[in-house]
Amino acid sequence: MKIATKTVSVTTGNSGSTYQNEIDLNDMGLDINKIVACYFEPSNAGIGLTGTGGGQCTLAKNYNTATGKLIISIGSTTYCRAMTWTGTVIAVTA
Repeated sequence: MKIATKTVSVTTGNSGSTYQNEIDLNDMGLDINKIVACYFEPSNAGIGLTGTGGGQCTLAKNYNTATGKLIISIGSTTYCRAMTWTGTVIAVTA
């Protein structure tokens, strides 16, 4: 088993948009075909809202084993303001 990390920034949208952020894991020194888990841990996890209507941002990930790309999709409600999340990608191989 091998673990590697790297710091990245991803962007959210606003007004109900979904933003796709593609993170290349090929430069992490891992065999991309052996990655069994990968995570994105944002360091600024607080969500800013532009109004009092409530709502939340949602974060989803999808790792493509063929390309070594981690796609982080951030969907937001009408009241979730655009922001940048900085954090760490953690990848683990078998």
